[in-house]
Amino acid sequence: MSHTQNHITVRNAARHVRAGLAFVGLRLALLGLVAQLASACSVGLALEGDKQPDLSVLKVGAEKTAIEGQLGPPKSEVQLADGRTQSTYVYEVGNESSPGRAAAHAGMDVLTLGLWEVFGTPLEAMQGNEMRLIVTYDAAHKAESFDLKSLDEEGAASPPPQPSGSTR
Repeated sequence: MSHTQNHITVRNAARHVRAGLAFVGLRLALLGLVAQLASACSVGLALEGDKQPDLSVLKVGAEKTAIEGQLGPPKSEVQLADGRTQSTYVYEVGNESSPGRAAAHAGMDVLTLGLWEVFGTPLEAMQGNEMRLIVTYDAAHKAESFDLKSLDEEGAASPPPQPSGSTR
């Protein structure tokens, strides 16, 4: 083999090595993108969420069990001196699971190579409003009155009302 042929063979070998390294680099980049998308927080947050409670049960005279069937058990309960009970419920509205939002986040993740997560995750984290509902029940566990407040508007939840002898 002549020196020129040797030089061409070395050049071809170098070209094949560079092509192989580029292929490995491309595979690693693709694997990184797939890993990023698999752990995409905004996609996961959009798929999570609580079913919004059916607040049509909130009527004067409604049974405590019907209200708790929608809102869950109360966060706190205070027995009033006159035999009534005040129950405080905390629940979230506006944060139901959304495959559509999740697909939009996934699409943006692909288009921006994962950079969308910087914006998408905080957007999803801010979804929904926490609400506090104080229900006063009579001695027969039937709803008498409702006091509804958004915890987001208050900044933080204030403590539930203290028992008193007065009626509303």
